[in-house]
Amino acid sequence: MATQRRSIARSPHAALADRVLSAAAGLRAGLASEGPLPSRHDIRILAEELVEVLFPESHRMGNEDGDLRDHVAATIETLEGRLSGAIYLGLHRHCPKNTGKTDRCQRRALAITRKLLEALPDLRARLGKDVLGAFESDPAASGIDEPGATVGESFFIDHGTGIVVGETTLIGNRVRIYQGVTLGALSVRDRGRTDKPQGKQRHPTIEDDVIIYANATILGGSTVIGQGAVVGGNAWITYSVPPGIRVGVGT
Repeated sequence: MATQRRSIARSPHAALADRVLSAAAGLRAGLASEGPLPSRHDIRILAEELVEVLFPESHRMGNEDGDLRDHVAATIETLEGRLSGAIYLGLHRHCPKNTGKTDRCQRRALAITRKLLEALPDLRARLGKDVLGAFESDPAASGIDEPGATVGESFFIDHGTGIVVGETTLIGNRVRIYQGVTLGALSVRDRGRTDKPQGKQRHPTIEDDVIIYANATILGGSTVIGQGAVVGGNAWITYSVPPGIRVGVGT
C-alpha cells in the first residue's frame, strides 16, 4: 500500500490533482470546519429507513400487526445507530483537534437521536393527515399508494413540471407532452355517493404519436386524441380530435 501511494504521488495525475485543488484554494478556507461528514450513500440509507418507519404499510410487511410492529422495531434499532453515527460526525468536526471531546460528542449525538426518535409518532400522525387529506380530496384515488394511468412505450415528458395525468388515462406509444399539460376528468366524483359508477373511464385517451404542447388541457373519458394529432399550447379540449389533425397550432 505504501509503495502504491508513493507511485501515485509521483504520477502525472497527482500533479494534475495539485493543480485542481489549488485552482480555488479559498474553498477549503471557507469550510465551516474540518473533519468527515456522512457520505451520500449513508444519507440515502437514513432517508429510506426513516420512510420505512413512518410509512411501513407501503412495503406490505407481513399480514398481522405483530409482524409489522416487529419490522418497525427492527428498523428503528438499526436507524438509531446509523443516525447517531451521522450526527456524531456533524458535531465532532467542529471540535478542535486533540481536545479529547469524543465522548461528549457521542453523548450529544445519542441525545439528539433519541429526541428525534421520540418525535416520530407525532411526525407520522401529521404526515398521515396530509396523506389522508390528499386521498379524500382526489376523486381518482382508490388507495393511498395505488399507481394509475396506462402508459405505452417511448412516452416522453419534456420540461416535466405541472403535469397532471388522471388515473384512467390511456396513453399510446411515442406520445410526447410538454410542461403544464392536464389530462383530466370533466367532473369531480363525490366520494360519499353510493351510486357512483365503477370502472368507468373518466380521463382521455391519447393515441400513438400524439404531441401535446405546453399548458394544454384535455378533459373527459370519452375524449380521444387520434393518432398523430398535435394539440397546441394552452388549448382547452373536451371533444375528440381525429387522427392527424392539428388543434390550436398556428400555421
